[in-house]
Amino acid sequence: MFQAYGKRDGLGGCKPGRALDRGKYWRIAKFKMWIRGLAAIGGGILIFAFLVLVFGSPDCDTSESCREQRLDGAFGWLVRWFEPESETVASVSVKTKQIPAAKSPQPEKKSTQAPVSSLIQMSVDSLLPEEQYDILKWNLVGFRSGNVDSVRGEDSAEPKEGKLKLINGGFVELSGWAGHPAYGMRFRDVLISLCGKVVGRASVSTKRPDVGKAVHINLIQSGWSARLATDLLPRCKEQVLQVWGVAPIGFNIFSVIGKTKIIYDDMVRPDIWKFIAKTKRLTPAENGLAKLRSLEISASNLRLRKCGDAQCDVVGHIAKGAHQGYVLESVADWSLIQVGELVGWAHGKFLKVH
Repeated sequence: MFQAYGKRDGLGGCKPGRALDRGKYWRIAKFKMWIRGLAAIGGGILIFAFLVLVFGSPDCDTSESCREQRLDGAFGWLVRWFEPESETVASVSVKTKQIPAAKSPQPEKKSTQAPVSSLIQMSVDSLLPEEQYDILKWNLVGFRSGNVDSVRGEDSAEPKEGKLKLINGGFVELSGWAGHPAYGMRFRDVLISLCGKVVGRASVSTKRPDVGKAVHINLIQSGWSARLATDLLPRCKEQVLQVWGVAPIGFNIFSVIGKTKIIYDDMVRPDIWKFIAKTKRLTPAENGLAKLRSLEISASNLRLRKCGDAQCDVVGHIAKGAHQGYVLESVADWSLIQVGELVGWAHGKFLKVH
């Protein structure tokens, strides 16, 4: 007979108990057996899943690193299986292969020269170094025939104390007017010199009504402007920019008021400009020799005037007959001629050129 122990009384003894029912006892025993069986099946399933995760992944080879990845995945799966959702569980420490940290890339040294495709193209009136030549190939005439109105560097800076600071890789811009103020002889070109060399050339083609009104009526179209690349300029001890007006014919060039002394800034900066020099040099031979012409005067005493107009002042007279001289310029019915020391404008009605 099965007999259950009774409950203890307060004096250390036992109260008599009741005998347990045999059917009830077997039902309890069967329930426990089912629980153990289910636990064994669940454990087997967990072990099988673990083995599949570690050894049966089709996306992994048999290398050491792959096995370590499998273990890490399996342990992580087990931890997540038993981890309560509301609690934070410490991560499982798994020995893995140490991967060296990637070295941070070192900053590249940037070149101060911009790619050619990104440079800004700019036309300049400079002569290339191989095209520059000695200014003394010309006959330098000191008679002032024009003015440099403006000289500016790339940063629009003007000369200070007679000196203009230029930036390497930059440019300098000049502008003004040129022409013979006494007789209104127009120039087609101006030359720019530096260090005794001709370094630039610009055409005289801009209208300057202010000059025509204040200086000479024939110099309405006397304006010019030039841009020079500083890297194409020569270097010397005395660096002074000088502009010269070129006579229409011959080898005379006339000084233009406004010399500028230049200095260079040592600042190094990235290249910005791509300069294009298309200017062709002009030499005395290319300008054309002044040819002595035969001039036949039909008037008894031909008046030479300051400009090509009957209202202009008379500056001299030429007697009737044949003379040797030069024709410097012609405008409409008037010609600027030179006979000996006399220079002035003569009307074509009384002048015949051979």
